[in-house]
Amino acid sequence: MIPMRRWRAICGYWYASGSRPATVTQQVLDFLVARYGEFVLLKPRLEPHTYLLWLLPPLALAGGGFALWMYNRRRSRSATAEDQSLRQLTPEEEARLEQLIASEPSPERPA
Repeated sequence: MIPMRRWRAICGYWYASGSRPATVTQQVLDFLVARYGEFVLLKPRLEPHTYLLWLLPPLALAGGGFALWMYNRRRSRSATAEDQSLRQLTPEEEARLEQLIASEPSPERPA
């Protein structure tokens, strides 16, 4: 990151040269891009060498959305397969259930 004092010195130099403010701004931006690259700009210029800067965020977002969609799809498929096995009792569970039903006292009928 450029220290603020350095930034002011650069701008002061160009203002002192008598340039118009719009020209000075463009000169400062050109200087910073030449020295530090397109990464110092909030909105990089759209040029062939900056296509990756422009395309990577939407591609990463689309890839993340696709990964979440696949994860949910697989999860729902495995959940339905497990549900089928949970609906049927094993023979041991059926025997235990029969025992519990037989040992339960019958409810009294109201008079």
